Amino acid sequence: MLSRAIIRGMSGIHIEETGTGPRVLFVHGSVFGGGITWRAQAELAERWTLGVVDRRGFGNSPAAEGEDFEVDAHDIAVALGSGAHLVAHSYGGVGALLAAANRPEAVHSLTLVEPAAYSIAMHLEHVRQATEEVDRYISASRAAPREFLTEFFRLAGVEISLPDPLPATLATGAQLLMSCRYPWLARFPFQRLRNAPFHTLVISGGHSAVFESICDLLTTELNAERDVLSGAGHAVPRLGHAFNQRLEKFLRAQTRA
Repeated sequence: MLSRAIIRGMSGIHIEETGTGPRVLFVHGSVFGGGITWRAQAELAERWTLGVVDRRGFGNSPAAEGEDFEVDAHDIAVALGSGAHLVAHSYGGVGALLAAANRPEAVHSLTLVEPAAYSIAMHLEHVRQATEEVDRYISASRAAPREFLTEFFRLAGVEISLPDPLPATLATGAQLLMSCRYPWLARFPFQRLRNAPFHTLVISGGHSAVFESICDLLTTELNAERDVLSGAGHAVPRLGHAFNQRLEKFLRAQTRA
């Protein structure tokens, strides 16, 4: 029987911990909370302690008016506790990068899955145009949550089928996204990250030129390992076993080191 615990981090965010072994902290992106984003990773709990975070505004974490990567960075840094492997997806990758720079001694390894770290690639025309289009849409949109998400995902190059009617949890995610602090405003202390003692793995889904560019540049900047796992678009963790194998190979190497 695997152990399961619902805990509150010192910052008040909700974390569900399952399993036994070295601790791995999972941080989700926009719209979908931690439980949905990382449900295909449940099999890893046989060998690892999985800490699935709900960022502010999601699940049972404190309410928020909008997503904010600076707030996330603080919460993640606290949630790391005495140390953990850190795995983050999409918008959550922005806060994870900042948290890892702020508390490098508490990060055993860092895995970034299609992080929304647009600022590293804003000099590229296709990335800049994509962010400007999304910016204009979010600023002007008065659409209902389901229609808003449908168009947002199209603009962001994310293929996903949304249920109709939209569940309340996804409607909340849409509202948080509508009022988000744009991820391309984040500035990363790459020198500090390069000097950190942990290693980084960057994974993309092979579906978007924008995310491929971001991931390629992060790999170079951080001297990271790099992989492309196609078949699930932006939602790479939903691949399940294929994703878990690659992640666990990386985690094991860092644990031995």
